Amino acid sequence: MIELGRIALDRKAARAADRAADDDADRAARAVTPLAPPAPLRSSGPSELAHGEHGDDGGAGRLPGRLRSHLETALGHDFSRVRLHDDARAHQLTGRLGAEAVTVGTDVHFAPGRRDPATPAGQQLLAHELTHVKQQARSGPRLQCTFVATGSAADFVTMVNSILAVQKEIRVSSTGEISVVSTDVAGPPTRDATELLATITAMIADSRTTTIEFIHGTTSTRASDTNVLVGNYALSRVDLDDVAAFGFESSHSRMGDNAAVQLIHELTEQRRRQINGEAFGPAHAAGYAAQERLLGARLLRESPMTPTTPGRGEVTTTYRYPDGREVDVITTLDFTTGGIVGVRRVVRP
Repeated sequence: MIELGRIALDRKAARAADRAADDDADRAARAVTPLAPPAPLRSSGPSELAHGEHGDDGGAGRLPGRLRSHLETALGHDFSRVRLHDDARAHQLTGRLGAEAVTVGTDVHFAPGRRDPATPAGQQLLAHELTHVKQQARSGPRLQCTFVATGSAADFVTMVNSILAVQKEIRVSSTGEISVVSTDVAGPPTRDATELLATITAMIADSRTTTIEFIHGTTSTRASDTNVLVGNYALSRVDLDDVAAFGFESSHSRMGDNAAVQLIHELTEQRRRQINGEAFGPAHAAGYAAQERLLGARLLRESPMTPTTPGRGEVTTTYRYPDGREVDVITTLDFTTGGIVGVRRVVRP
């Protein structure tokens, strides 16, 4: 098990290190002379950044050669692997954090309109983020790691990485800090992977800490774990066995809830509780909104618990897709263990 006292001490030190790293990036960016003359950059640089070379990573832009050479000389680092992201996922991530840009390893994510290498201000922002690339090359790809996983943290990581599959993976430190790193596995991410990664990255990048305990309800002997049905708002716990019961079929199948949907709901709910101080009602509603966003469907209703056989009951959650397709996700629960023992679906029409 991970020691929470040790986490608290390490988090204080990590926050101080993050502030120092950001101050260093500010100083380095201010020291960089804007690339001159500006006219050639305006005629070729922005176009190359926005529409130029693309790799196997879903269309992320590379630094244009002239600007890259200038910044490598100024900052003393090789930026050949840097990728600049100015897509919907980047906008979603920076929007959640209220940031102009966010750097993870060699990936720089920009808010809408902020990737502007033709201007001195745009170059200064880019230099700031590239300083973070240089810093993270020494310390390992990370944001301000403030998502802490306790309990069966390694199994949570395994589950998430099975969903992410390409381009990125998460890791957990000895003190439970979750980080995101790039991988050599190429290919376009699924919608499930994109939304789950954005949710986790936003949690990591927040300056305040979200701590979640991950459990295996089917084998736990702790009495209070019977109160964890997928997740428990008050206990800040998530049952990985319940999550897995929904299966790993992609949301593109339009069959309602899956494991990625359940994880996103619980992570969103806990972040809203621990960071925003929200009560269960609005935090739970935010979790459902995240589910709808991933599924591309509207949650029509969720039935009350209906007893079926002795000691068991069912809850039916109904989604409607834009073309009118409706899916009932029928979840069977065991009242004794507090766990999910079955999930089935009914599709109409």
